[in-house]
Formats: sequence, structure tokens, C-alpha cells
Amino acid sequence: RVSKELRPKWIIPFKITEAQALECIRKRFKKGSYIPKKIKELTVDKVHAIYMPYWLFDTCLRRKMIVDAYTDNNVTFKYTRDASCRYEKVSLDASMRLNNEMSRRLEPFQMDDLVEFDVAYLSGFYADKYDVEKEALINTNLDRCRAYLDDAILDSCPRVNKVTMGKIRNYEKKP
Repeated sequence: RVSKELRPKWIIPFKITEAQALECIRKRFKKGSYIPKKIKELTVDKVHAIYMPYWLFDTCLRRKMIVDAYTDNNVTFKYTRDASCRYEKVSLDASMRLNNEMSRRLEPFQMDDLVEFDVAYLSGFYADKYDVEKEALINTNLDRCRAYLDDAILDSCPRVNKVTMGKIRNYEKKP
């Protein structure tokens, strides 16, 4: 049962069967030179599919940035950028049971596959309830969106890479 207050608006239905999931796991564990033999020989007979709760955020940002980049010949390039962006449906894990790093590895989700929630989707599956309030993730969402936008800004600066990047000064106004 899903109470009205815990019922999500949307869900992304599972797209593969249990047999397909088992085959993917077996293939993945058989490859790789750094995977221990115990894991390579692991026999998995059953997997449990679980629906995990996520909060979705829509975020508008504006960033102003000055980037100094240096060449091997000590030539400095200065780039000034003023960029704005709208991010829609940024997903953040709403369950403390799922490790945040593991959660990030599951992304990105195909948001085009979102459908209106129906309890029938949960039939035969486990489902976790959210235990992280949306308000607790607002700063995490902003940090993630800022990082996305900063990467896009740096990609727009010719000759800038991790080796040549010098100072980055954000002059974003705080609300």
C-alpha cells in the first residue's frame, strides 16, 4: 500500500526482466582484470528489483565567471563568461538507505520514460519510501547545477583544460 501523502507523481517503469538483469550481472562480473576470483565466480540466482524514491528539481541559474588559462609559453588567456541555464528534472536520491555514490552511478535516468504513477507498477517489486525531505536537498541540487554550468562555461573557453586552467573567479550574486 502506498499512502496518499507518500505517493509519487511519476515513476520510471523497469524495462528489463529479472533474467536480463541476471545476464547483465554475470557478464559484468566475468570481465575485468581487477575483479577478485570470488566475485567472478559468484553465482547469482535471484535479483530483487526495488523502486527508489528521488526528488526532481527544476533550477534556473546565472553564473558570471572569469577564467585565466596559461599556455606552455606563459601566454595568458582571460575569458569572461556570463551564462544562464535552466535545468529540468534534476534527480536527487530521497532515501538514506541508498548510498549517495551508488545513487549517482545509477544516473542519468531517462526522464522521457517518466509516466504518471500507478500502484500497479509496484506489483511484484520492492519499493522504498522517501526519508529525506525535499528541502534538505535544495543546496545539494544547487551545488550540482552550478557544477554542470561551470563545466559548460569552461568547455566554452578555447585552450582551457585541467593543465592550463588558472584562476576561476565566480562573481555570482548571492540571493
